Amino acid sequence: MTLVSEPLESLSPRERDVVDCLLKGGYGDADIARALVISPHTAHWLMGEIRRKLGVTSRVDIVRWALTTRSSTWLGHSIFCMCSSCRAVDVHVA
Repeated sequence: MTLVSEPLESLSPRERDVVDCLLKGGYGDADIARALVISPHTAHWLMGEIRRKLGVTSRVDIVRWALTTRSSTWLGHSIFCMCSSCRAVDVHVA
Protein backbone atom coordinates (compact mmCIF):
# COMPACT_ATOMS: atom_id res chain seq x y z
CA MET A 1 0.00 0.00 0.00
CA THR A 2 1.23 3.47 -0.86
CA LEU A 3 0.14 6.22 1.46
CA VAL A 4 -1.08 9.37 -0.23
CA SER A 5 0.51 12.47 1.21
CA GLU A 6 -2.63 14.55 0.78
CA PRO A 7 -2.65 17.72 2.82
CA LEU A 8 -4.98 17.86 5.78
CA GLU A 9 -6.94 20.51 3.91
CA SER A 10 -8.13 17.89 1.39
CA LEU A 11 -10.36 16.50 4.15
CA SER A 12 -13.54 18.28 5.19
CA PRO A 13 -13.73 19.58 8.77
CA ARG A 14 -16.03 16.68 9.68
CA GLU A 15 -13.66 14.16 8.08
CA ARG A 16 -10.85 15.66 10.17
CA ASP A 17 -13.02 15.18 13.26
CA VAL A 18 -13.34 11.49 12.35
CA VAL A 19 -9.56 11.17 11.93
CA ASP A 20 -9.12 12.87 15.32
CA CYS A 21 -11.40 10.26 16.92
CA LEU A 22 -9.47 7.46 15.23
CA LEU A 23 -6.21 8.87 16.57
CA LYS A 24 -7.66 9.17 20.05
CA GLY A 25 -8.97 5.66 20.37
CA GLY A 26 -9.57 3.74 17.18
CA TYR A 27 -13.33 4.00 17.51
CA GLY A 28 -15.80 2.06 15.36
CA ASP A 29 -18.52 3.76 13.33
CA ALA A 30 -21.07 3.62 16.17
CA ASP A 31 -18.59 5.17 18.63
CA ILE A 32 -17.64 7.90 16.16
CA ALA A 33 -21.33 8.59 15.52
CA ARG A 34 -22.00 9.02 19.25
CA ALA A 35 -18.89 11.14 19.76
CA LEU A 36 -19.67 13.48 16.87
CA VAL A 37 -23.46 13.40 17.31
CA ILE A 38 -24.10 12.03 13.83
CA SER A 39 -25.82 8.88 12.59
CA PRO A 40 -23.85 5.63 12.28
CA HIS A 41 -24.64 5.73 8.55
CA THR A 42 -23.00 9.17 8.28
CA ALA A 43 -19.97 7.96 10.23
CA HIS A 44 -19.65 4.99 7.88
CA TRP A 45 -20.01 7.27 4.84
CA LEU A 46 -17.38 9.69 6.18
CA MET A 47 -14.97 6.79 6.70
CA GLY A 48 -15.49 5.82 3.07
CA GLU A 49 -14.86 9.37 1.89
CA ILE A 50 -11.64 9.57 3.90
CA ARG A 51 -10.43 6.22 2.52
CA ARG A 52 -11.31 7.33 -1.02
CA LYS A 53 -9.55 10.70 -0.71
CA LEU A 54 -6.43 9.15 0.80
CA GLY A 55 -6.38 6.09 -1.46
CA VAL A 56 -6.33 3.69 1.47
CA THR A 57 -8.47 0.70 2.40
CA SER A 58 -8.71 0.56 6.19
CA ARG A 59 -8.90 2.53 9.43
CA VAL A 60 -5.38 1.42 10.22
CA ASP A 61 -4.25 2.96 6.93
CA ILE A 62 -5.97 6.24 7.85
CA VAL A 63 -4.21 6.34 11.22
CA ARG A 64 -0.91 5.41 9.54
CA TRP A 65 -1.44 8.28 7.06
CA ALA A 66 -2.15 10.74 9.89
CA LEU A 67 0.92 9.65 11.83
CA THR A 68 3.13 9.60 8.73
CA THR A 69 2.07 13.08 7.62
CA ARG A 70 2.10 14.55 11.10
CA SER A 71 5.52 16.10 10.57
CA SER A 72 4.16 18.44 7.93
CA THR A 73 0.40 18.39 8.42
CA TRP A 74 -0.37 17.62 12.05
CA LEU A 75 2.74 19.22 13.59
CA GLY A 76 1.77 21.63 16.30
CA HIS A 77 -1.95 21.06 15.84
CA SER A 78 -4.06 20.03 18.79
CA ILE A 79 -5.99 16.86 18.18
CA PHE A 80 -9.35 16.73 19.90
CA CYS A 81 -11.95 14.00 20.08
CA MET A 82 -15.47 15.23 20.64
CA CYS A 83 -16.59 12.28 22.77
CA SER A 84 -17.48 13.16 26.34
CA SER A 85 -14.73 11.01 27.83
CA CYS A 86 -12.00 12.65 25.73
CA ARG A 87 -13.37 16.18 25.36
CA ALA A 88 -11.05 17.63 27.99
CA VAL A 89 -7.96 15.89 26.67
CA ASP A 90 -5.62 17.94 24.53
CA VAL A 91 -2.83 16.08 22.73
CA HIS A 92 -0.22 18.07 20.86
CA VAL A 93 1.44 16.11 18.10
CA ALA A 94 5.12 16.89 17.82
